Amino acid sequence: MEIFDSMGEGLIAIFFLLSFLAVLIFFILTQQWTLQAVSPENRKMVPGNVWLQLIPIFNFYWQFVL
Repeated sequence: MEIFDSMGEGLIAIFFLLSFLAVLIFFILTQQWTLQAVSPENRKMVPGNVWLQLIPIFNFYWQFVL
């Protein structure tokens, strides 16, 4: 019985992790689409650079650059 309890907790943790990643990906997609809507002469970075936010630790710095 104890095995099922720990397995259930693991499944819940995986569910929340996947939910968090899904929200994060949609947030980054929205940022990319917004940068694409800005004319090239008015933006300071390429829209594809928003995906650098997925790199752990580096993303703390990149949020301020973006």
